[in-house]
Amino acid sequence: MQHQCDRLDHSAIGRTGIGQNAAVVSGRNKVAGGPARRSLHLLEVLRTGGEPLLTGALIDEMTTDHTVGMDLLPWPGRGFGLGFTILRDPGIAHSAETAGTWRLGGAYGHSWFVDPDRKLTMVAFTNAGLEGQSPGGRLPDELAKALYTA
Repeated sequence: MQHQCDRLDHSAIGRTGIGQNAAVVSGRNKVAGGPARRSLHLLEVLRTGGEPLLTGALIDEMTTDHTVGMDLLPWPGRGFGLGFTILRDPGIAHSAETAGTWRLGGAYGHSWFVDPDRKLTMVAFTNAGLEGQSPGGRLPDELAKALYTA
């Protein structure tokens, strides 16, 4: 069965699955394909304006902090858009990312972030359990630090 993302132009990702400003970190799926590649592609489509999947206006609504004035535990320095956290203050969040970065993940080790200012997208699929959770686990934060200092 062909996935919707397989029918889209993958040129933003590059032939190997890693574009100039995009990285895929995945144990089972490596960099060449599968769910990690499709996830990276989806996030790159959203980062670059949403077409042909969503309108730019909807992307703006999704990436707007809708929790201004609320402190979200356990995510200091972050607010929430429509579906993911939005980095408000990198210092408070102890993050290498820039303000406005979107991020989320799950308890079994998948995580991702999109930094629109630096045109950087990271996807990590692991079996690292809570250490791979984003935000909160050490692995996603260490991956982000490595990408920002490379």
